[in-house]
Amino acid sequence: MNLEKKYYTFKQVSNRTKVSIPTLKFWVKQFRIQLPKNSAGRRIFSEEDIEKILLIKHFRNQEKLTLSGIKRKLATSSEAQPKRKIQETLLWIQKELLLIKNILEQP
Repeated sequence: MNLEKKYYTFKQVSNRTKVSIPTLKFWVKQFRIQLPKNSAGRRIFSEEDIEKILLIKHFRNQEKLTLSGIKRKLATSSEAQPKRKIQETLLWIQKELLLIKNILEQP
């Protein structure tokens, strides 16, 4: 994984987050994630956008929240910046642990 990269395509984000491209597109629309376009006119994700996708995934899969519940939770967490930073850090740790687990499980 290239840590210097600043922007990612739908395919790269899908591979990194294990969220399908159609689901990503749906979430981008539902949660009004503003994605800039690159010079080729393709929408691209920043690290912050990816963190938001991981947070949405967590709320959906772990906390079993509905779309409305996720929207409320996102509004609450963006109002409380220190709490948001903690959540982002925990999601990053979770992602890194999953990567380590995948490496260890390889034959």
